[in-house]
Amino acid sequence: ADALGWRDCGRIEPDASADLLVVRPDIPWLQTKDPLSTLMFAWDDRWIRETILRGRVRYTFDARTDAPKL
Repeated sequence: ADALGWRDCGRIEPDASADLLVVRPDIPWLQTKDPLSTLMFAWDDRWIRETILRGRVRYTFDARTDAPKL
């Protein structure tokens, strides 16, 4: 991002654009031989806890009701 002159992205800090995906830590994707490949190629939507787009929460999984909060 810095090389392209994009000062508002590519980092997690105040006023920077950020897209983040929070994945449930209790899913066994971390115990696989290649966790990154597992996340990319064996993806399951039920693993998502929260998505944040441009600094705003767009989706949150509600563990109490076992349903998404949109």
